[in-house]
Amino acid sequence: MLNLITKERYFHKPTLHTMRSALEKMKKICAENHIAKVAMPTIGAGLDRLSWSAVQEQVHMVFDDTDMEILVCKLLL
Repeated sequence: MLNLITKERYFHKPTLHTMRSALEKMKKICAENHIAKVAMPTIGAGLDRLSWSAVQEQVHMVFDDTDMEILVCKLLL
């Protein structure tokens, strides 16, 4: 299990810059540990108030050059 740190304090809001930095670190950790599949929620959206489409674009840009499989799970109410 990986925990992405996207902000300095729990009450701060992440930015697309801090989100990208966290995603790049996750990519490096996955590569170093031969992790080929990741499941994650719609990170940054919801309470953190980032646009999921903007975060999704960052995910695509960071992991585009890999063969990693990323499954995004979304809670439907």
